Amino acid sequence: MKTKNKYGAIRVINRWFDLIPQIFKQWRIFINYAAAFTILSAVLNRWTYSCHGKLTGYWCHWYAGNTAVLIGAAVVFYILALYLLFSFSDDFYKGLLQNSVFKIKDVFSITPQRLKSIAVPFMFWGVIICSAALFAYILNKPANPDWRVEFVWFLIIFACFVITLLTLRCFGGMAYYFNERHISFRKIYRLTENRAYVGIFSFLALVIVCSSFNLSSMRYFDKFVENHNYLVTAVFTDFLDCVVKLFYFSLFLVLSQAEYIQMKEREKDEMTVTPAMVPPVEDAITDTSVETAAEKNISKKSAKKKKTQRKAKAQTETKQRRNSDENI
Repeated sequence: MKTKNKYGAIRVINRWFDLIPQIFKQWRIFINYAAAFTILSAVLNRWTYSCHGKLTGYWCHWYAGNTAVLIGAAVVFYILALYLLFSFSDDFYKGLLQNSVFKIKDVFSITPQRLKSIAVPFMFWGVIICSAALFAYILNKPANPDWRVEFVWFLIIFACFVITLLTLRCFGGMAYYFNERHISFRKIYRLTENRAYVGIFSFLALVIVCSSFNLSSMRYFDKFVENHNYLVTAVFTDFLDCVVKLFYFSLFLVLSQAEYIQMKEREKDEMTVTPAMVPPVEDAITDTSVETAAEKNISKKSAKKKKTQRKAKAQTETKQRRNSDENI
């Protein structure tokens, strides 16, 4: 019996669409994390739309004239922003899998288990972003006249390309951790065998869709701030922008969950009846024929034995009769 392969692009995309409504049930997480991002941007002067070009409100000059403070504020912002982003991943999966009610204190809770949960999405996204950034940097780098140097750069590009593809292939491993609290890359690699394109195609297609919508929303927010350059609109546009970006990010989290579910479906399908568990029909026929032949041989032997016994009995009776006649 041949098992059905339940890990395919169409199946993953259908499962992804089924899970999208679950995103809107987590609205508390989006509101609280968007507020945290907005406060962080305001305190560290990292406004998204209101402090670029000719838009220079009084709130844009908090750290003006001090380069060290500006650099320090930028470093602190990106560190805290990464923490908040991957902390959002942990809380989102908790709400998705456990239906737990999110509380504002969860944003700032730091435990060993939470740090481990933050490290898993950081690993996946870090590998993808760093490989893509290094790939783009080398491609834009001027050519070196020494072919050996260029060959080394080529090997680095090739390694970045392969690592990125492997990470996209195993992108469902992120949800694998949040569901089972461990990652078995060997099992994931086996379950995605001959289906590597599924994770790669799904991820890149979602990148294209989210990038297109994000460009449209950025143009709208830019135009809105140009027409209404106030502190209230600066805060409002940053808050909405954070909500939109978190929504895009949650789409990738749901994609990973969809891949995980389909991998488990394939694993369950493989654990059902396999050819090794059922003896072939030919073998069964052969076994039956062997048993029949053995039974025939036993029957022949028993019949021959009975015939010999009857013959010996008849000879004994004949001898006894002759002896009795001679005595008479």
